[in-house]
Amino acid sequence: MSPRTRFEVFKRDSFTCQYCGAQPPEVTLVVDHIHPVAAGGTSDIDNLISACEPCNRKKANRTPEQAGMVLKHKPRRPLVLAPQMRVSWRSPRTSSFG
Repeated sequence: MSPRTRFEVFKRDSFTCQYCGAQPPEVTLVVDHIHPVAAGGTSDIDNLISACEPCNRKKANRTPEQAGMVLKHKPRRPLVLAPQMRVSWRSPRTSSFG
């Protein structure tokens, strides 16, 4: 999954676990597949939500219903995606002025 998609999911979900409502810095958020990939789920943004690590471990490789968990909000496609970010790892050039 691309860093851009991960960021869009966190932003759409207001940087909040969609199972328990926890937010950083108290927890670390991860992106969770609602319908697991192993069970035929996709990595489409409509199948992804923000989850804290404890909730993600509890859900494991199951659907929320199978794990006895309820989503706070149904995922939706963002109206506008963030612009593509470009990162350069080149070292800064030294100045020729002195």
